[in-house]
Amino acid sequence: QRLAAPPPTKRCKVQEAGAVRTFGAACALAFACAWHPRCGARCTVALRGLPFPLAREIASLATASFGVVHVGSRSVCTLATGLAVDQATGVVFACDTNNHSIMSVTPHGVLKKVAGGRDGFCDGCYTNARFRFPVGMAILPSGNLVVADTHNCALRLVTQQGDVSTLAGGPRNGDSKQTTMGFIHSVAVDYSSLMVYVTHKFDRVVQAVSPEGVVSTLAQSTAFKKLCGIAVDSRTGDLLVADSGASVIHKITREGTVSTFAGDGTAGHLDGLASTARFRCPTAITVDSHGVVFVRDQQGACIRMATPQGRVYTLANNLNEACLLPPHLNLDGGVALRADPTTGHPQLLVSSSVNILTISLW
Repeated sequence: QRLAAPPPTKRCKVQEAGAVRTFGAACALAFACAWHPRCGARCTVALRGLPFPLAREIASLATASFGVVHVGSRSVCTLATGLAVDQATGVVFACDTNNHSIMSVTPHGVLKKVAGGRDGFCDGCYTNARFRFPVGMAILPSGNLVVADTHNCALRLVTQQGDVSTLAGGPRNGDSKQTTMGFIHSVAVDYSSLMVYVTHKFDRVVQAVSPEGVVSTLAQSTAFKKLCGIAVDSRTGDLLVADSGASVIHKITREGTVSTFAGDGTAGHLDGLASTARFRCPTAITVDSHGVVFVRDQQGACIRMATPQGRVYTLANNLNEACLLPPHLNLDGGVALRADPTTGHPQLLVSSSVNILTISLW
């Protein structure tokens, strides 16, 4: 259902594919629009009013047309999933899953391949390295990437110069690093300990990987159904894990104690107290330095926000239209936080098969 813009009581700016359009927005409900790449139909995104001031802007960092990103005459990306940001340079990294490669996007939207491009399992430099459907990633304090090479059951290290090595796991046994790692989905890094944490979408387990590549099980629970995104709360060291099967957000301490952070376990869409809020297939997740958690609620095609005070809000609706996806298509994607390269204000990045959106949070 398309939404009509309210009377112009406040101005809201939207940038899409290089063109800036300004339109009216009510204080309690801001709107952003995107334009469908094929038919040119106008799409509308509702950015929910929150109980604190936010100036809201939604834009495209990188735009594609139904699964293929066009840069000049080249087609370079078919499914952008995991996201990571180098906060020092503003460069955004994404897993180009179906092309078995890692991409970078400059603060101004220029895409470049970092490594990979062919199906397989091979360490090396640039296109000599091979991945098999990489999905999740995170960035280390050194600026190197740690990538969930999902179908290789491996955790890979990628430098920004494109050198690829294997930290843990692998498609075959026999090597000391090739411990049991199933189809790992998402990755998070605890900067205080340099531990890497991964979720297994089908094995119902969260694993910890040391900087030396030693793998151990942090948490395994019958409460886990289908674990997806994972993030570290830098204030406490706790992990926040999106469980798309159980429709909740789990909290896991460094000792492995599991509790429910948000969601009552019933699939749906309901804001309010974290204990009674409802999600519909939460997948990607990230948390800021204040402990505010941002969740991609996939089947609800929206972004949810959970505060440390135990409240859940809807930040943005109709993301399928903003990401230029057909209404029936809900593809996995990532979320990440960065500082706006121009203003320094915080932005939320949201990836899909055809677009990387930025949502300003100031």
